[in-house]
Amino acid sequence: MSAPTADPCGECCQCSAPLYDGRRRYCDDGCRDHYQATERAREAREAATLCDVGELLDDVLAAIEANDAARDEGGPWRSAAWTFCEHLRGHTALVGLDSDAAADRIEPVLEAIDADPDMDLPYPDQDDLWARAVGPFDTKWRDQDPLEDFLEVWELVHASPLEVAVRRAGAAEYVGRDVFGAELSAPRRAPFRRFLAVARECCRLAEECGDEGVAPLAVAALARALGTDRKTVGGWRREGVRRGFLELVREATPHGGLSGRAAEFRWRAEERKRTTYEPRGEGGPNS
Repeated sequence: MSAPTADPCGECCQCSAPLYDGRRRYCDDGCRDHYQATERAREAREAATLCDVGELLDDVLAAIEANDAARDEGGPWRSAAWTFCEHLRGHTALVGLDSDAAADRIEPVLEAIDADPDMDLPYPDQDDLWARAVGPFDTKWRDQDPLEDFLEVWELVHASPLEVAVRRAGAAEYVGRDVFGAELSAPRRAPFRRFLAVARECCRLAEECGDEGVAPLAVAALARALGTDRKTVGGWRREGVRRGFLELVREATPHGGLSGRAAEFRWRAEERKRTTYEPRGEGGPNS
């Protein structure tokens, strides 16, 4: 078959082959299908990126600030990205992701911060985006690309179940102030409602991990996480049981050795159906 003698009037959108029919955008159906599938995937990625940026922005900014403040605390052996990873490891949008997947979620947020004239990354003189965010890894022990440092450290830093539960409780809108009962809807009961939200998320995490929804609720750890004292948390646990939200499954055992265990609880099944929640994005604790 002889080659066309007319000049081409365009190029295939997929492979850039010359086109001689002004009504066509592709040289064949295969190129058309491939191009359309690629465009759909690109649009899906852009939509996901926009969602991720909005969901993660405040926490990434807080992680950058905390990382910058802690950068000199660990001496010359400390990773440049350690506190950054530590701060974000328990985020509900990042829990369970490996380092590459986490970097794919976080990098668009860093790009958005970098491009916004009203926001600054702490190391603007660095050429690399990740170095502008977490600082260069310029210790006397080794020289490492900041992104590679992040990928390595992400796998080493682990968020505790309680940290994840606290973050989930803050990122969920428990429907209505009276979801735990009208008698608990007063503003002065907000700290107790927050305790119940965290206890609920601890039990949900245990259920997701195959532990039949039974979770340890250690008074010392909860007191630190909720910014209160052990006596108050102990009272909240007892009130949670008395009101029917929590069921005590196993009593605490003394911590005289390695065998010590915190008391374990289950969120009551009938209450689980009533205390539903809806995502609202990252935010402060429900009040």
